[in-house]
Amino acid sequence: MTKNRQSRRFAFLCGVLLLLLACTTLGDLTGTGRIPSPESGEDTNSQIDLWLGATAALPSTNLELVTEYSDREPKRLFAETDSAGNTHLSIAVPVSPAFYADQPSDAPLPGDFELFIVDGKAYSRIGGEGEAVQNDSYLTMLVDALNGPEGPGLWLNIVPDQDYTPAGTEAHGGFTTAKYTVEGSLENGGVSGTIWVDSLSNALVGAELTVAEGLFFPPGSNGSGDVRITLTVRQITVPAITLP
Repeated sequence: MTKNRQSRRFAFLCGVLLLLLACTTLGDLTGTGRIPSPESGEDTNSQIDLWLGATAALPSTNLELVTEYSDREPKRLFAETDSAGNTHLSIAVPVSPAFYADQPSDAPLPGDFELFIVDGKAYSRIGGEGEAVQNDSYLTMLVDALNGPEGPGLWLNIVPDQDYTPAGTEAHGGFTTAKYTVEGSLENGGVSGTIWVDSLSNALVGAELTVAEGLFFPPGSNGSGDVRITLTVRQITVPAITLP
């Protein structure tokens, strides 16, 4: 594969990732120009941020984040972290047939995005080919994805704290967790489901959320249908992660 072809392929995938992970402003997501906040203000938001920061730092785990839409293939993010804290992350990027209809015959094929965080440095590559290139701007990519529109953090932050109901303790993914049900009713729709928080690390290790279409998609967009977000974290022995 020529350098020019690789450059076009990288540019395409970066565009797809930006579209999927960033999409809109917070004001657009509610359609009101503001985000409803819990009565306790930043305390609840800070707690959720701490939960997700702890999630991204959990050693000897694998993580799967799946975002399901009614009108397209699911978005899937996988990550595993070894006992030393090194991480390998991959994002399977779905592409609709309509994309190919508008592309020249020699257009680069998209491939999975891979991120390696080894010894505190970040390296990325596309499609499982070649060596990974250092780019430390990706160091926070996992926690950013967990907090983005396709992750649980953004939606948990805007649900009022009175809409969380303790549901006891439960073994989940190898963790002993505090379980909560979520039934958040907001101006343009609701967020409902269940979350699990590890009692030892205070990491969010599970979430099953449904976000109403009126809340997820900004007014005037072509998106429709409720969106389901599932986060699963498991304790597991992960072989030492090294650069390819």
